[in-house]
Amino acid sequence: MAIQKPLSHHELCSEYLKHIALIAPLQEPLLLYGHPGLRTLFFAYHIHRKSNNAGLLFKQIDAFSFLPAKDNSFMHQLKSYAALDNIGSLFIKNIQLLTPSLQRELYYFIINEKKARIIALASGDLFLRTKEKKFSKKLFYLLQNSPLELISV
Repeated sequence: MAIQKPLSHHELCSEYLKHIALIAPLQEPLLLYGHPGLRTLFFAYHIHRKSNNAGLLFKQIDAFSFLPAKDNSFMHQLKSYAALDNIGSLFIKNIQLLTPSLQRELYYFIINEKKARIIALASGDLFLRTKEKKFSKKLFYLLQNSPLELISV
């Protein structure tokens, strides 16, 4: 059995971009896993640019900015972005930091949102958090359609 050489930086990035090209056209919510500093915004924006919403707006919201538990502010910001006529994608960073009440509201928001595609980023193990009842099972499975784990490239 021959040992394969590891992918180079360029080859690995190329593989990511091929995978993104496959999932970008989907209108379903998308979950990205990755740690801060892994060019998560670059990948989220690249997904948006390769999607059917490419000519529309891409907006980012960071759950960290709404701590501690500024539930009304977070949902107000999210809904104001979604209300824009030319919104294409909403990128929600640090989704693992949302309170249970925000997770519940976000779940129903995503179910009812028809214009914008939701791209969420988690920098922790959401499966484990769900198993430990620290993250909404409904929201986790809604976002888990086609997860993409980002590694340092």
